[in-house]
Amino acid sequence: MSIRLISAVLTESNTLRPDYDFIVCGGGSSGSGVARRLAENPDVQVLLIEAGGSDESETVLDPAQWPLNVGSDRDWGFQAEPNPHLDGRTLSMSMGKGLGGGSSVNVMVWARGHRSDWEYFADQAGDPAWGYDSVLDIYRHIEMTQFIRDSAVTYWHQSCTAKMGRDDMSVVDASRKVYGIEGLRIADASIMPRVATGNTQAPCAIIGERAAHLIRREYGI
Repeated sequence: MSIRLISAVLTESNTLRPDYDFIVCGGGSSGSGVARRLAENPDVQVLLIEAGGSDESETVLDPAQWPLNVGSDRDWGFQAEPNPHLDGRTLSMSMGKGLGGGSSVNVMVWARGHRSDWEYFADQAGDPAWGYDSVLDIYRHIEMTQFIRDSAVTYWHQSCTAKMGRDDMSVVDASRKVYGIEGLRIADASIMPRVATGNTQAPCAIIGERAAHLIRREYGI
């Protein structure tokens, strides 16, 4: 496996190669899966870029301490626009900054996405491979080969900002290619066509697995 991680605290610049076959931006549930699967081919050089640091922290490893991550340096600290229905208050939109992304800063649980969500994703993408029966095989593969190991999940997660679909509001197509930009793909919670009914960490892992599969098939690796 040939994969290099560069993060804010983990990698010295002199360990980097001058070029890579694939560059994955973001080491969250989806990005980490994409990098890992692409790097299974020993002939492929993969660079995983993460703005935050390691997930080797008690506030990440101990589920009881998850509230300590919110508002910390592991949180991007985004704020929503003032809401007139809340007397102008702005709500915190916490997003994980570090390995694992949002799944590293919230309560640990592995929950498969709801069937109706995946069927909706498939309908919007026009591709049955995004349907529940198809991704169920990926879920089972993950669960059988690398048993859940303290997987983290959030019960709230910002998503759908670069939704997959075929209408004027869609940003990516079924293969996660960005419309109008050659060579750019997105693989994270933002491509979900709607806010998921259940937790998002496990579905994000599936998005990463599907993304890696499609890239490997396209490039024959």
